[in-house]
Amino acid sequence: MSLDIFPLNEVLLPNGRMMLSIFEPRYLQLVSRCLKENKPFVSVKLQRGDEVANRAYPFAPAVEAMGCLCYIVDWQPLEHDKLLIVIEGTGVCRVGDLSMDKTFALSAEVKEYPRMSDIDGEVEIAESFMPLRETLSRHKSHQLLNYPAPQSDAQLYLQLAQMLPIEPMQRYQYLHMTTPTEAASLLEQHLYELSH
Repeated sequence: MSLDIFPLNEVLLPNGRMMLSIFEPRYLQLVSRCLKENKPFVSVKLQRGDEVANRAYPFAPAVEAMGCLCYIVDWQPLEHDKLLIVIEGTGVCRVGDLSMDKTFALSAEVKEYPRMSDIDGEVEIAESFMPLRETLSRHKSHQLLNYPAPQSDAQLYLQLAQMLPIEPMQRYQYLHMTTPTEAASLLEQHLYELSH
């Protein structure tokens, strides 16, 4: 399927949320289209290039191979024809070659991957992470995003990975996880690194 692409310097994960300030015409059009048609777009991590279109460099930016399907879950108008939107990741996809139109809007063929399964999830592991989620949820930046309560181990681990103050490429690793056990192990590694 072909979807609009939104390249960012940050990484959005499934079940994660992110706030974006929208001011470029190409992204205002993307938001309008997605809201009217209730369709997703893909958030993808930049390798090289700029989030902002640049007529002096009219080429599609280089992006990572994996992206996150996302929907707009909240929005509000700002001054000077800007929008503030909240997006929520819903799934992982592989992003094909980018196409760029004359307005610098980006699109690509994407292949959606199966969602992380909860088959091997261990409730004891998830319960040990709940106090951390509650603490992170009280942080001002996360309160504004109004995270829904996780309904599974996989959702919990991905929300925590989104909330933690880790580098974008560390967060990107979670897009490659296929089981909650893998995600929990990586989360423990990142927590250890943050505490030392």
